[in-house]
Amino acid sequence: MINVSELESSVKKGLKAAYFIKGDDLYLVDYSKSVLKSLVTDGADEEFAVEVFEDFSEPDEILAVLDTPSFFSELKLVLVKEASKANDKLIERLGAYLSNPNPSSVLAVVVSDDSFKSLYKAGEQVVCNHPDAPEASRFVVSEALKNGFEITPPAVRLLVEYTARDLARANSELQKLYAFSENKKITDADVKALVAPDTEFQIYELTNALSRGDNKKVLAVYNALLARGEKGATLLSLLENQYRRVFHTALNQGKRDEEIAAYFGVKPYSVKVARDVAARYTQQSLKKIVDMLTELEYSFKSGKMTDTEAVDYAVSYLIKKEKN
Repeated sequence: MINVSELESSVKKGLKAAYFIKGDDLYLVDYSKSVLKSLVTDGADEEFAVEVFEDFSEPDEILAVLDTPSFFSELKLVLVKEASKANDKLIERLGAYLSNPNPSSVLAVVVSDDSFKSLYKAGEQVVCNHPDAPEASRFVVSEALKNGFEITPPAVRLLVEYTARDLARANSELQKLYAFSENKKITDADVKALVAPDTEFQIYELTNALSRGDNKKVLAVYNALLARGEKGATLLSLLENQYRRVFHTALNQGKRDEEIAAYFGVKPYSVKVARDVAARYTQQSLKKIVDMLTELEYSFKSGKMTDTEAVDYAVSYLIKKEKN
């Protein structure tokens, strides 16, 4: 298993028969595909050196292409753009091919679940998850400089937070910031004016404000989420997940952020945020909050109240609730 940042150097050391690209950052997924295309084709015409399939709906054709020698280039890349829920027969056939692969073919598969996991050892898994804040910040600065723009440190921090370290979205928002920048310099004021904060980031802001008793900030963030069209069910689920993470962090103060992050499948930064919030509550109070949110979710799912009523009640309860 390698991180996407290691892909280019890994390929230059020696190509694998297959690459399984997996992760939640679409920019990094696309970057991985472009790196493989560039290094495998090595200047050859992509029309002859790259075969693209949308999925594995035609496994016979994909395997036939893999087995066919490359006539117009030294190597050939066979790219499957989306793969999930592979059945046993497909895994068996791919496994048989990878046990004796065509040396002139390289298979690249973008996978969205673990159904191909048994094949990873026959190739290489490329991890394309959202980067941590420092790496995302370096990306933002680098992209801005490449396009001839300066971006101030506060603007970088805010853009990374607002986009929840999603490089695809950060890159998209940068295009907007370039268009509206008058002097080739992007400031935090520009980011605040032009970039809508990611829902996950706003939930962090909401729970932080609730824990501090900053009711003005609570209402501002909550109303902004509603105005953006976020559904009550989504907000309630995010609140429950966040407070459950805060409660778990409070119960495991001796554990490292990385351990707790692995348990929840999140980045260590999310645990750091949870620790900050947990410090303002007692464990007993957090348990009551988690129980309350769980009960509210059950109430709207069972038809006792609407999701909007449930999340309104949750926010009202959290505003009034004592933290100890």
